[in-house]
Amino acid sequence: MAVSTTTTFNDLVGSIVSANAQSAAYANRVFRQLVRGEAVPPGFNNITIPRFQALTAASLSEGVAPSSSTWSSDGVVLTPVEYGVYVQISKSALHGDPFSDLAPYGDQIGRAIAQKEDDLIIAAADFTEAKNVNGDALTVTDFLDGVAFLEASNAPGPYFAVFHPYSWSKLRKQFDADTYGPVGVQNVSGFGAGFPNMNSYVGSPYGIPCFISSRIAANGATPTARDNLLFSREALGCAWVKDIGVDVDDNVVARAIDLMGWMSVHCDKLVDTYGVRLLDTLT
Repeated sequence: MAVSTTTTFNDLVGSIVSANAQSAAYANRVFRQLVRGEAVPPGFNNITIPRFQALTAASLSEGVAPSSSTWSSDGVVLTPVEYGVYVQISKSALHGDPFSDLAPYGDQIGRAIAQKEDDLIIAAADFTEAKNVNGDALTVTDFLDGVAFLEASNAPGPYFAVFHPYSWSKLRKQFDADTYGPVGVQNVSGFGAGFPNMNSYVGSPYGIPCFISSRIAANGATPTARDNLLFSREALGCAWVKDIGVDVDDNVVARAIDLMGWMSVHCDKLVDTYGVRLLDTLT
C-alpha cells in the first residue's frame, strides 16, 4: 500500500495552497460582483467596455419610413496589469506540521490579492457627485438623496452601496424594520431569485443591496470623512486577463516552496454620473 511521506507530500502543496488562496480570495473580495466585469478575450491584452448613447423616440407618419437613428458608442479601454504577492515557505516548516501550516499561507495570499482588487475598484470610484459634504454624520436622508441622484441621472439598475463598517453602524441605527431588508434568508434582496447571499452583504434598505468593507478609507491627505459609495453596476468596470491564482514551484537551492499569488486586472470608472460618494465624518 502506498504511503504519503514528507517527500511525496510536497506534490500536494501546490493544489492545497492554491485552493485555499482562491477560496479565501473569492470569499473576501466585495466589489467584483457589484461592477461590470469582463474577461479579456484570448489573444488580446485589453478590452473596450462600451457606453452606448441614448436613443430618442420621435413621432412617426403613417406609410412613411423614418430616418435611421445613428447609434454610436464610446467606451473605456481596460488594459490589465499584474499584481501579486510572493511567499517562500521553508520545507522544514512544511515537514514539521504540513497540514496546520498550509492553510494559513493560502488564506493570507488570497486575502491579500482580494483586498488589492477591492482597493483598485475603490480608487476608480472617484465620483464627482457627493452627499453630506458638510462633515456631519451620515443620515438616511443622505442615502436617499444619493439614490435620487442616480435615478435623476437615468443610471441603469441595479444599484449597490458599500459602506465602511463604522459608517454602516450609524446608518443602520436609523433604519426602521419596514425599510430594512433581511440578511438571513440567503438571498440578496434586490438581486432576484437564485442569487446567493454575497460576501459582506448586510441588507437592502429601500431595496438597495448594501455591503460593508473595511477597505473604504478616509479621503484626502488630512482626512475628515470616509467616502462610502453608492453606484450603478454600470458605473465601474473591471477586466482581467488572469483571475486570482497561485503558481507553485519547488526551490531546490533554498530547500523551499515558492508561492506566487497573482492576478492581471484593470479597474476603472465607466460613467461618472452613475455613482455618488456618501461622506461620513470619522467621529
